[in-house]
Amino acid sequence: AGVYEETVFRLGLLSGLVFVLEKLVRIARWAALLGALLLSAAVFSGMHHLPPYGDPIALGPFVFRVLAGIFFGLLFWRRGFAVAVYTHACYDIFVLVIR
Repeated sequence: AGVYEETVFRLGLLSGLVFVLEKLVRIARWAALLGALLLSAAVFSGMHHLPPYGDPIALGPFVFRVLAGIFFGLLFWRRGFAVAVYTHACYDIFVLVIR
């Protein structure tokens, strides 16, 4: 899941939103990144709650995943795609082993 989610939400959505907001909407790069980061993190979180396999909608898990999306987004933006992918994959393995 780490590779797929990082490809869709960080490489595709986050980068695409920053491009659109900065180049087409003409807002400052920091504001474009902030807006794209928040929106892509919210979409990332929301996708984990879609039926039939998603978790039931609850504030706690939704906010946790938004914060995780922000973390992975910042990691992607500052360190790159590969670092975000293996960090996400390590988290997924950790959750699989602990649960």
